[in-house]
Amino acid sequence: LYVAARPGMGKTSFAVTVARNLDRQGVNVGFLSIEMPENEIIDRWLSMESGVDSKKLGKYGALNGGEIQALNDAAAVLYESGIQIDSTGNLDISDVERKCRKMVSRGIQIIFIDQLSHIKNSEVKGGKATERTTENSMRLACLKKELGIPIFVLHQLNRDMKFRSNKEPTISDLKDSGRVEEDADRAAYSQRAEV
Repeated sequence: LYVAARPGMGKTSFAVTVARNLDRQGVNVGFLSIEMPENEIIDRWLSMESGVDSKKLGKYGALNGGEIQALNDAAAVLYESGIQIDSTGNLDISDVERKCRKMVSRGIQIIFIDQLSHIKNSEVKGGKATERTTENSMRLACLKKELGIPIFVLHQLNRDMKFRSNKEPTISDLKDSGRVEEDADRAAYSQRAEV
């Protein structure tokens, strides 16, 4: 599954919400965050679990007693969860494949990748983004088949779509899309990802 939206529209928050809900149903979740540090993923998770505004996290003095207890309870839930987060940046597609295989060997049943446009490919010469996206998308499709689990990939829409009179996104707005729409089992694209 590919989920695409413009920058800042909530792709990662949406993915964390889905991942958390799956975890609560007993699904072992892997989250490969190429763009965002692990602590930011954890903060989003804790905010959702505790109901404490994520803007307050990191500002311990601004929290009241009830919020501190809610965060402690949320941290205990997260500690007991089966989620595995890898926030290694600057990854080549071969690194992504290796990490996904390792996650599956540890019992992971679904993997979230944030996001496609940040995955490098040392085999694509000349730095052509569309060719890189095409090759990486094909390899992720093959990886999904090999591993036999769902892979949930976040992707970015072009920024310039906001200047059109009709801001409703289409597949053609996928950034350097290559053959993303062909490799996706289902392509969900939205102007704003509601969470």
